[in-house]
Amino acid sequence: MLRIDLNDATLSFTEQTVREMMNAINKAHKEIDFVHSPMPDADMSSETFNKLSRERGKIVVASDYTDVKFLITLETEPHTQESLGYKLVKV
Repeated sequence: MLRIDLNDATLSFTEQTVREMMNAINKAHKEIDFVHSPMPDADMSSETFNKLSRERGKIVVASDYTDVKFLITLETEPHTQESLGYKLVKV
C-alpha cells in the first residue's frame, strides 16, 4: 500500500470530494456505536482490528475508482478535538 505523509504541503480537493468525505463521516456517526475503552492488547484479525478501530472513531474513506484512501479520526464526544481555525482566505 502506498503511504504519503504530508508536512507543510498543499493538498487539493474538489468540493465534491469534500462533500463525499463529509457524507461518509455523517454516515459513520449514524451507524457506529462508539466506545471509549482502549484497544484490547491481544492478537486479532485485520477485520477485528478495523472494526474495533472504527468503534474508537478511526474510519477509512475510499473511492471505488481510485486506490486513494483517507484515514479520518472522528470526534466521538463533543468538543474533544482541537480546532485549527480553517477559514476562507483571499488569494
